[in-house]
Amino acid sequence: GMVQGSSSQFSIRMALFLLCAAIIASFIASSGPIQWMDNGVFLADAAEGRYFSQSLGPLDHPLYQFFNTFVFDLFGAYILSLLNSTLLIPLAWIIYSLALSVGASRRQALLAAAATILAHGVFWVSTKAEVYIFHSLFVLAAYQVHLNPRSRLGVLSRLFAIGVLTGMGAAVHQLTFVVLLPLYLQLLYQHKLRVLITLPGFAAGFSVAFPAIAHDLQSGMNIIEIFHRYLTGTSAKVAQPGWEGSLLRFDEMWHEKNS
Repeated sequence: GMVQGSSSQFSIRMALFLLCAAIIASFIASSGPIQWMDNGVFLADAAEGRYFSQSLGPLDHPLYQFFNTFVFDLFGAYILSLLNSTLLIPLAWIIYSLALSVGASRRQALLAAAATILAHGVFWVSTKAEVYIFHSLFVLAAYQVHLNPRSRLGVLSRLFAIGVLTGMGAAVHQLTFVVLLPLYLQLLYQHKLRVLITLPGFAAGFSVAFPAIAHDLQSGMNIIEIFHRYLTGTSAKVAQPGWEGSLLRFDEMWHEKNS
């Protein structure tokens, strides 16, 4: 028993060491305050001091812009360039607690967090200025609120919290509606009409995008057109190719299988 206990303690420590090493590696690999393409644009936008998006276009990420500008104003460009590496810490914690919630042991949960961070897509993005790590925090936290068996929140509080996290996720990236769809189908099945409490929660979480929506309403778009453009990239007013045709395109996924 003693031997087994100490070997399991050792394996937990090794898993924790691997997780910490993965996060430290991201800091070492960080691209710094000069970056290219989208990543460079995000850094440049943060330096402009505009907290609120002017429009809710398909490439606007209102909450990310707000957060980035805030971090830049407080700490400057170098710390901003390390932001996603830093966000791996709360990301690891959410993955860890999610894994425990679905029945993993502590060692498995630590390894799940390390495996997530070392996945190429996650690790690469963590070294850049990019929206996806920030976005992952909200969508994974929504699943965690739902799956947490030790939660002290009542049903309505939990649904409201999931609504807030959904709104915050949606104010970062439109993929929120794709990745949280299974959760909402489950919630609808379990809680029926009580799910409607997520709507005021969503409005609260999405509120950082209200100035952009107000601006678009003034420019003559209605609320349905604004959301259609945000979700699909197409608008009757602006001629540009959209993304409706890209969803569930398995032929394109197969074509892009190498990346």
